[in-house]
Amino acid sequence: MFSENNKIRIEDRFQKLMLELPVLNQEIDRLAVLKAETALAVKYLYVTMPYSDIGNYSFDTFLDYANQGVYLLEHGPYREKIAEDLFLNYILYHRINEEEIRPCRSFFYEQLKDRIKGLTMKEAALEVNYWCAQEASYRSTDERTVAPITVYNCGYGRCGEESTFTVSALRSIGIPARQVYAPRWSHCEDNHAWVEVWCDGEWYFLGACEPEEILNKGWFNSAASRAMLVHSRYFDVALKGVETNRLEENENLEVLESLKENENLEGLESLEENENLDELESLEEIQKIGSGELLVDFKAENILGKEGMVTMLNQLGRYARTDLIKVTVIDDLLNPVIGIKVEFQIVNYSEFFTLTALKTDETGTVTLKTGLGSINIHISYKDTSTDLLIDTRIQKTAVITLKGSTETENCWLPFDMIAPIDSPVNNAVPTRLQKTEREVKTAAATRNRMNKIKGIHNEEIDGFFASDIQHRSLKEKLLGILTVKDHTDCMAEVLEEHVVYALPYKDSPEASYTEEIFIHYLLNPRIWNEPIRKYRHCIQEHFSDKDKEDFKNEPKLIWKWVEETIQSHEDREHPNVVTTPFGCLKTGTGSELSKKILFTAIARTFGIPARLKMEDGSMEYFQGGEFIPVLEEGAGFSTLLLNAGEDNITWAYYQNYTIGRFNKGTYTTLKLEETIFHNGRHKLTLRPGRYRIITSNRLPNGNIFANRYLMTLKKGETKEVFLSLREAKLSDMLENIKMNDFLLKRAEGNPVSGSEITKTGKRILFWLEVGKEPTEHILNELLVRKIEFSKHAEQLIFIILNQTSLIDPTLSEVVESFPGAAILYDDFGENIQNLGRRLYVDPDKLPLIIVTSKELNGIYATSGYNVGTGDMLLRILREEF
Repeated sequence: MFSENNKIRIEDRFQKLMLELPVLNQEIDRLAVLKAETALAVKYLYVTMPYSDIGNYSFDTFLDYANQGVYLLEHGPYREKIAEDLFLNYILYHRINEEEIRPCRSFFYEQLKDRIKGLTMKEAALEVNYWCAQEASYRSTDERTVAPITVYNCGYGRCGEESTFTVSALRSIGIPARQVYAPRWSHCEDNHAWVEVWCDGEWYFLGACEPEEILNKGWFNSAASRAMLVHSRYFDVALKGVETNRLEENENLEVLESLKENENLEGLESLEENENLDELESLEEIQKIGSGELLVDFKAENILGKEGMVTMLNQLGRYARTDLIKVTVIDDLLNPVIGIKVEFQIVNYSEFFTLTALKTDETGTVTLKTGLGSINIHISYKDTSTDLLIDTRIQKTAVITLKGSTETENCWLPFDMIAPIDSPVNNAVPTRLQKTEREVKTAAATRNRMNKIKGIHNEEIDGFFASDIQHRSLKEKLLGILTVKDHTDCMAEVLEEHVVYALPYKDSPEASYTEEIFIHYLLNPRIWNEPIRKYRHCIQEHFSDKDKEDFKNEPKLIWKWVEETIQSHEDREHPNVVTTPFGCLKTGTGSELSKKILFTAIARTFGIPARLKMEDGSMEYFQGGEFIPVLEEGAGFSTLLLNAGEDNITWAYYQNYTIGRFNKGTYTTLKLEETIFHNGRHKLTLRPGRYRIITSNRLPNGNIFANRYLMTLKKGETKEVFLSLREAKLSDMLENIKMNDFLLKRAEGNPVSGSEITKTGKRILFWLEVGKEPTEHILNELLVRKIEFSKHAEQLIFIILNQTSLIDPTLSEVVESFPGAAILYDDFGENIQNLGRRLYVDPDKLPLIIVTSKELNGIYATSGYNVGTGDMLLRILREEF
């Protein structure tokens, strides 16, 4: 069972936690009636969880995880193979990332126990993933991460939700599992999450709800090889000094001695000695409780640092070619700057996105294991910042002098972002028999899932309407402003509470707002991206009549009360998990965002329409016909006029431009809801301050040609900026990607390989979804440019589903116009999935067009219809390589 060392440390930390959060004393009686191992498991969860979890969830929620964990510790089929640290962190532990927490483990175990009976760990992991595919599949949704049981109930989720669901299923049967994340890809606008499983002494990976017959295979193998970072999260031992990107464990004594010697040197900013002692104690704690697996994760090069209470671990070496880069920060006197944050950024969605942030050690240095491509190093100090863009293929070290930005304002400054080249390090390939087995089992899983989805019905929504027929219209309007995802996990009693407590303000004589304001900013239970919970009754009971009257007369007093009463402990929080208003009042703690949400909740409860402004999250309340900023920093406005220029460029926010506002040393991208240009201009009303505009042209090979524009907006000022997008030469756009061979069929049914049809010079392969609009567009482009494409007819290969497709009038005209073109056939299954993924385009969008320069060498690909595709194909055909 639990080792003596763990019993002591858990009990000791739980006693300290009860002093920090006295609300936990209410749970002592509940713990006393549990058997010793279960009580200790519950305590372990409490001492390692974010404060937000303590505020947001009940004791019974965590008891489900503890009960199942202890059951697996005593009876799990793989219990004898698993070290205690792996069990605690990757089986017992309730949280995986930022998902909502609801009981699920014992339920999942009951669904899976018979399916895994007698299987090895690897076989069981693969079988669990088939079950996950049977229960849920991918669907793009909003960024809030629902609970794994919600994914099971509704049958879908985005990749972050599929992976938390799959990890939960694996943990429920006693297989250590964790989520890993590429926070943003370097070669395209997206990110991805998948799953790592520990089997028989080694970590493997798999695609969540995307089953295979072997481990270490997923559609993302090639994509991950182009990442600049892949990370996982670790919630247990709080390494207090880990954020300094420390050296190897056995070097810490030397580091400590060095700090003692240098602490009085002029200009040297050193950490407090007791912080280093705390770190040493934490490292010793790991050595006492940790197996070899844990110590491998905690090698210096794998420790990224801390995000709140969460230790971030670098897993990139399992997926890509990497190198260590070293950045040293000095001051004007050439002294090392210690403990300063160094951010490593890439451009994605046309913004600088921070992959990770490290703090400098006693030499002013951080090291990062990263991919081979461009990375921007951003350093902020007080109200200044410095940036340096490096290419890690050729530059491994950098020395940065800490000073304010020297970049010129009010002009465009070009820069390039180079994505790592395609270089997969995981090349496991299933056998033909395994592929066939996978197809059969996946088809069965899909049928089961589709049948399940047909029967899904949200009874909570029915209950919400049934409880009060009189206000049905109002309830319909409330549901209308909630997201589709909210509809999957909302509770009738929660929504009912918000309606009941908001109704008195709907037609109040004191009301000076429209119904739209009432619905969106007073009735609405959703404030930001937090879980929707009850809070209005709790808030009403929490304050005196005098407090309520004071708040109504002067809403800014609400924020004053929040600031004085609710404490922020960022080092005990997950930065992306919000403490609900009820949770804040329960524990007296909450992050800065949680406190802003609490302000808004209190205001709405007392009849004051309020919101967090979408663009920047600032607090506002409605009074006198307008929204008023709560804080002075939100007061005053400037006007920015964006001019689209005369190049006929379609400007789309997050696609080819963004705007960021400078705050606390970094630029935070504004969340603009609507950026429609009228007569070539878009008008924005912004707070005064420093801003940065990024424009980006993502090339087909994954690289980016970008511009940045720095400016300062003064209060009352109007400034016009002409947007500028960099153009690229054809040679900048093309790739050289080796494709796996594939089979197509000729009209008579004979197979022909991809290597055979691409071995003699350039070829363009068109997988056509005949009769559908995107395919019609590209075929019509070929016909419009008939004379030019006719010169290359023998290089065109049209791939269709069957000969019936030839009846289509547009395709028929194309075939007649280009008699030298080849017609081949495919089932539009595995080939388009594998080739589309390999060439980094969406395989689910047709037509799929691939250009090869020689045998199985892909140089360009596109999917769906994009304006100008025909012109691009002609450019490639004419170019000499």
